Amino acid sequence: MKRTIIVSLAILLAGHVAFGETITNATESTTDSTLRFVQHFGWAAEYRHGGEILKSLAAASKEQQKLAIDAFRGEKVAFIGVGAPAGGSNDLLIPDGFYLRVITPGGEDLRPQSVWWEVLVQGVIQQVLLENKIIVIEVNKEGWQIRQTG
Repeated sequence: MKRTIIVSLAILLAGHVAFGETITNATESTTDSTLRFVQHFGWAAEYRHGGEILKSLAAASKEQQKLAIDAFRGEKVAFIGVGAPAGGSNDLLIPDGFYLRVITPGGEDLRPQSVWWEVLVQGVIQQVLLENKIIVIEVNKEGWQIRQTG
């Protein structure tokens, strides 16, 4: 029982630390290592576009604006995020408090076999639910690149 509690706390702490780093990278200037990682896969334009969309969604959320359900549909983007609790899906937490619902064409499980992870995903936006701060994105296996695990 004690071991389960300790492991659970370690998972929560790791997720908090990783997510905190992701937020810092997105809200401040992108670090050189992040930029190199994104450029390595050729997704710099998609990463910048994803950041622009997040900024506009965060502003709209603060102002409690309504957003058409098909807003940003079909936009090709890239995000860096960490595994969303409880870790039972491909879903990610990304900057500005957004939840990235990751779907795959074949329902593949892309998660690494580790306690926590940070990944770079590139795909196409399917839907944005601004009220719930959820972005649904379709990602294929090649669009999922592991950055860190722990």
